[in-house]
Amino acid sequence: KRILDEYEWKYDNAVKLVPDEQLIIYELHIGDFQSKFTDVTAKIDYIKQLGVNCVEIMPVKEYAGTHSWGYSPRYYFAIETGYGTSADFKELIDELHKNGIRVIMDGVYNHSECSNPMAQIDHDYWFHHEPKDLEMSWGPEWNYKFYDPKYNVWPARKYIGESILYMITEFHIDGVIRDYNGPMDGCWHDSMYWIIREALLNDNVEWEKVKDVIDGKRQGYKRIVNLVNYVSNHDHDRLLVELGKEHQLFDEEAFRRVRLGGTLFNHYESNFSGEEFGEYKEKTPGMAKLDWSLIDDLED
Repeated sequence: KRILDEYEWKYDNAVKLVPDEQLIIYELHIGDFQSKFTDVTAKIDYIKQLGVNCVEIMPVKEYAGTHSWGYSPRYYFAIETGYGTSADFKELIDELHKNGIRVIMDGVYNHSECSNPMAQIDHDYWFHHEPKDLEMSWGPEWNYKFYDPKYNVWPARKYIGESILYMITEFHIDGVIRDYNGPMDGCWHDSMYWIIREALLNDNVEWEKVKDVIDGKRQGYKRIVNLVNYVSNHDHDRLLVELGKEHQLFDEEAFRRVRLGGTLFNHYESNFSGEEFGEYKEKTPGMAKLDWSLIDDLED
C-alpha cells in the first residue's frame, strides 16, 4: 500500500506531447491563479483554448507561512499543503497531459529556507557556511562542491538529484526549471524582453537589435531551445501594467501593443497568467489573485 496516496494515473500516454522546439508556455502561480490544485484543474479548458501546450508552475514545495511565491522551500519532498493534496496535484498533471499540455516545474536548487531540516541538523555539511553574496542571498545555499570521502558521496548533489527524480517519478512532470542555479539547457531571453519592451512602450524601434533578438543565432545561441522568449513572467510587471503606468495607455490600444509583441515570438514562448485578459495588478510576492471578472468585461 502506498504511503503518499493511491492515485492511479490515467492519461500518461493518451496524447503525444509536443517537442521542446514547439513549446508555448503559460506560467502560473497556483495560489494567485485560483487557490487550489483542483481550481486550476477546473480551468484546463480555458488554458487549452489559449493555444498553449505547456504550463510552467511556480514552486509548490512546502514553504513557511500561508502564502509565498515558493522560492524559499522548506521541504523538498513535500507538496505545499495549502494548495491541496498530493493526489490533487497528480490529477492536475494527469488532466493537463490528457489535453496535450506538458508540465514544467519551477525548481529552487540554489538555496533553501532557514528551517530546512538539513540546515537544522548539520548546516555546514549540506550548505555553504556563508552566502557567496549577502545582498543576493535568499537563504542557506546548497554546497554542491563538498564531497564526503567517508561515504563516497556529494551530499547536496545527491539530495537535490533525488528530489528532482522524486518529482519526475512520483508526479510525472515533464521538466524542471532550475532557478538561479548552475548550467542549463535554456534560459529566459532577457535581451529580447527589454528590446521589445522598449519598442512597445516608447515607440523606439532599433531594427538591427530587433533582428538580433528574433534570431538567437545572431547572439551566439546555437539552438531554438537555448532561449525562452517572453512578453512577461513573474519577475516583471505585466506589459499591460507598464503601458498603463508609464504612458497611460489602456484598453484596446494597450492590447494592440501586447498582441504586436506576441507576433514576434514564433517559438519557445512564455507568458505569465493574466497578461492575456488584462490583469492590472503590479508585481508583488504577496497575494495578488487574478481578477477573473475581467474576462466577462472583455466578452461584454
